[in-house]
Amino acid sequence: MNRQFVAFLSMFSLVLVLSIYYVMLPSKTKKPSADPVINNVEEGTDPYFDMMILEQETQHKEVIDQQYDIIASSEYTNAEKAIALELIEKEEQTMKSEKDLRDIIIGMGKPTCFVEINEKDVYVLTVSENKTMQEVAEIIFSVQDYLHAEMNVQVSFR
Repeated sequence: MNRQFVAFLSMFSLVLVLSIYYVMLPSKTKKPSADPVINNVEEGTDPYFDMMILEQETQHKEVIDQQYDIIASSEYTNAEKAIALELIEKEEQTMKSEKDLRDIIIGMGKPTCFVEINEKDVYVLTVSENKTMQEVAEIIFSVQDYLHAEMNVQVSFR
């Protein structure tokens, strides 16, 4: 009986000390975010565009991660790994170009926009009250000037 009583007191003491310890810990008022991209949402932006950009960035990162998996694996040949490196570089360049084009279009006075670059096409979605052909032409010329290529540019307004 003495052993059981000593064991009970030891466990009770341990639980009591741990409880006091956790109660006395300073509480964090700001919880860390699991998704740092959402923290970059600027005040006054359109959630529709923000969600499209977030999904696009997630897709780019998935492609890059898949290519890094190929590079890290011993199952692939050096030629396949070289192709994976090229795809990573291409995907990163596409991400940079899409961001730069968004910045250019926002700089043209459009409050928010979404840009998607494919092999031969560029898709631009932006907000405009006027929706004139002059706005469309300015966006197309700006995109082609930035990319230094004649690509099919499709401009849509929301």
